[in-house]
Amino acid sequence: MPATWIITHIPRLQESCQRSANSVRRDRVFTRYTERCGNERVPTLNPASFGKLVRIIFPNVQTRRLGVRGESKYHYVDLSLVMDDDDRPYAPPIERPGTSSGNQDERRASNVDATKVFKSHISPSLDRPMSRATMETADFPAPSAAFLSKEADTAAEDVPSAQDAPSQRLDCKYIDTPTIRFPVKTMPGNVVAALPSIRRHLPGSMASYLGMPTPNSLSLPATSSRDTPIDFPDIHPYLEGEIYDAAIARALFHLYRSYCIDVIDAFRKCKEKPFFSHHSAFNGKMTVPVSKVFSMPCLAPWIQECDMRMYKQIVRFIAPLALQNVPDVVWNVFDRIGTKLVGHLISAFEEKCPVHVIVAKIVPAQRFVNVLKKLKGANTATLQFSRMLEDPQQRTQMWLDLMSIVDPDQLLEDSMPAPESIEKVRGMLKHDMRPLVDPVDEPLVHAAEDDPTSAYATLLNDDSVATVGILLPEVSDDPMSLLERWVNWLERLPQLYGGHHPQCMINWHTRLWKSIMTQMGRGVAHSYQSWWFVESFTTQMLDWMTQMEGLMLDSRSQTIADEREQDKCRQALSLPDEPFRGTKRKRTEGEAGFSPSAQMEQDSHASKRPVTAPKSSPTLPSTRVMDDAAPAIDDDATDADLDELRHGGPLDLPSFHTGLTSPVKGRGPGNHDDSGIGLGLDVEVDVDAEKEARRFNKKDWFLSSDPADSGIALGVMAQ
Repeated sequence: MPATWIITHIPRLQESCQRSANSVRRDRVFTRYTERCGNERVPTLNPASFGKLVRIIFPNVQTRRLGVRGESKYHYVDLSLVMDDDDRPYAPPIERPGTSSGNQDERRASNVDATKVFKSHISPSLDRPMSRATMETADFPAPSAAFLSKEADTAAEDVPSAQDAPSQRLDCKYIDTPTIRFPVKTMPGNVVAALPSIRRHLPGSMASYLGMPTPNSLSLPATSSRDTPIDFPDIHPYLEGEIYDAAIARALFHLYRSYCIDVIDAFRKCKEKPFFSHHSAFNGKMTVPVSKVFSMPCLAPWIQECDMRMYKQIVRFIAPLALQNVPDVVWNVFDRIGTKLVGHLISAFEEKCPVHVIVAKIVPAQRFVNVLKKLKGANTATLQFSRMLEDPQQRTQMWLDLMSIVDPDQLLEDSMPAPESIEKVRGMLKHDMRPLVDPVDEPLVHAAEDDPTSAYATLLNDDSVATVGILLPEVSDDPMSLLERWVNWLERLPQLYGGHHPQCMINWHTRLWKSIMTQMGRGVAHSYQSWWFVESFTTQMLDWMTQMEGLMLDSRSQTIADEREQDKCRQALSLPDEPFRGTKRKRTEGEAGFSPSAQMEQDSHASKRPVTAPKSSPTLPSTRVMDDAAPAIDDDATDADLDELRHGGPLDLPSFHTGLTSPVKGRGPGNHDDSGIGLGLDVEVDVDAEKEARRFNKKDWFLSSDPADSGIALGVMAQ
């Protein structure tokens, strides 16, 4: 055992045990040790190394197996634990409302405390040993103050939480959400069979959780919430009705809690190797009794909930990175973790754990990976968008194009907002777009805003629109940056869709920007590329916010979402099974009605059939009318015409030379009457038209048929 490990772990054990004339169970000493390690964010030792550490700190300590026959346990003699609250008998805790990642009040107050994180340095207390997490300060870079919400004091009161109660609107109650797919091709078959499936033909799939953005979606957690240990669910309610040792269950709780905290700290410090090693080493830290309790099927929901809270804490740490310039080395670590995490968990736990434990581990991991992969796209779009916002002339051109091209009524028609949201969207278009674009205050802008022929200017000057925008009024003393203003606008979009499912808001938002870009492209806007950056930023950032907030939902809301998907799956199972179109599958003998007697009868009939000569290779069918009834025409006269037909000839337009149309294109469908074939009838040919057709070449037809090149055609005529 390295000396640094001994120095690190000695204080945790010395403060938990003391010499006495009594004896204490060995697993209780290990439980107390893991609890202290979890509180102080120190990785725990495995049981073998822990036993060596006990003998180093307490020399000559003896181990005895004490207790009645069949229930005896190993004890440390002449050693006892320091009294702690954990020694009291178990009592069910009082349920507190809040999210799985902590209290709702603490989560709302995190934005208020975020601005204080960078103004003062909170030093650790000197009356207790400094933890390793406090010594290592290589956390993620703090976001600038511009990205923190300025209205944090009133955010909780101004914006109603859309997640307090599940939506019951019929138009969005069973709306489809994005699907998360497991990499089933690289998974063992027994694991794939145990994975959730939202549809019959989609093994290893689940619906993503979505949540409405909040005013502190992208804010950094407060210092208190970062340093406070995570509140994991109690293990005892999950074991009700089972025969188990409470001390063993408590040992598993503290050991698993310490493991989750170690994983969080490794990710916070971008330490890829320790991040994966903590998963691999967990099985080695469990004793045999603890491992048996860990493998119980009733604890699978507890394992999944613990992992969900662990990943929620990680996501809360990385949320502010969406607005920062992150080094490539950090993105590389995130990409490797997202690629290897699920497969690493399977390989680390499949040897000693049953399938239900593996599924409970990889389901939260796949949800976390799905959110993690969306972070980079949102960050890239944000950086591109922020650079574009720095050009005031470009923003002015964007506003002028919006005034002259976009029709607000067409936006409302194309985006199809909810009926109760139409007036709110109209007010948002009237009051919020100008502060977001922020054009230069110049006469040309005022003229565009007063243009009576502009549909958007008419909306701006329409006093009958009584609704207001969703942006808060500017504070002159502390103005917002443009990027912060756009982020604040996205965080307040749920005000337009109160009581709706987040996917309803996402669908409307996508259609809104699609309509804007369609009108901009149709109107040949000079600022089309700039508006494309706006669409890319808002779409990807809103996608990241809703996916991130969905992962942060409390367990009750996530359970309701799972039940909704199960109802949809049961309904799909009740419908007739329709095979995929365009796919071919070889029928089995049972499906084809195969029987040996029928096969023998077919063979006997086949043997009596006359043997025919082998057929020639298949060819395309010939054209019945054109090939059989086409008259013999001189090849030189029709070379140019046939070349047009092969390569897509011109429209049937008059030539600038003669005013004649193409002799080939002039042929109508006709009667196609072949009753006179072979009767020696003469075919009348217009000799003058045939001679004129020989004079045409491919270049002449191209010039005469392209209306866009009329200037070129006039030049040829002048010659």
